[in-house]
Amino acid sequence: MSKREGVLKASLKEAIERALPHFVVISHTDIASGIPDWSITGNGITSWLELKHATPEFTSRGIQVVTASRLAAAGHCRYLVFWERSINNKRTCIVHPGSVVFGRNATTKSELFSDGHDNEFVIDYLRKVHRV
Repeated sequence: MSKREGVLKASLKEAIERALPHFVVISHTDIASGIPDWSITGNGITSWLELKHATPEFTSRGIQVVTASRLAAAGHCRYLVFWERSINNKRTCIVHPGSVVFGRNATTKSELFSDGHDNEFVIDYLRKVHRV
């Protein structure tokens, strides 16, 4: 199964910008390694997301985990994992950086999850985090 991380990110970013037009989503993917993929600012709050497409495994560089853990301790940062074992077996998982498990068990420590690749689930989560 091929990774479609770019397609999933583009779809989610478009959905966030449509649903939360007063939020600012900044991609940090090309700036430096070790920084989570996105910062999202809205309602006076900034959160960070590191997005992964797990098929069903995924990896993350050590510096990503360290930086994400530090951001989670100082504010808000989560891994957003679009998990996929097959076309009919998908989940969207929100995982605290301190609970990330790599390899086949990547989603077993999810704080929250939804069946399928669910952008609305992520938007609802962001509304709660940003107190909208």
